[in-house]
Amino acid sequence: MRFSTLSPTRQRLVRAMQRIRYGRITNLTIRDGEPVFYPKPEAYQDRKHQHTDTVAQPRTIDSDFALKAEVVDLFAEMSRLDNAVILNLEIKEGLPFLTTVDASELL
Repeated sequence: MRFSTLSPTRQRLVRAMQRIRYGRITNLTIRDGEPVFYPKPEAYQDRKHQHTDTVAQPRTIDSDFALKAEVVDLFAEMSRLDNAVILNLEIKEGLPFLTTVDASELL
C-alpha cells in the first residue's frame, strides 16, 4: 500500500504523525473507518532535552512512499472500528505505536 492510494483524510493523519514524530493524538473521531478532523483532535509532541552539540536534522517528507506495516495496521483497525473515538494514539518515530479505545462494552 502506498501513500498516494490513501484518502485525503488518511494522508492528513500520516503527515500529522510524521510531523509529531514522538507524542500522541487524543480524541480522534473515526467515522465510516476514516479519521475525522472535526471536532479537531488534540495533538501533543514529546521533546527530550539533551546537552549535546549535535542538532537533529529535519526529516524529508517524500510525496509518495510505501506505508510501513504499523500504518497499514492502524488503518485496518480504523476500518474495523468503523465509528468510534480513538482516545489516545501514541506515536513513536512518526509511526503509530499504541491506540486506546473505549472498551466498556466488553464488561
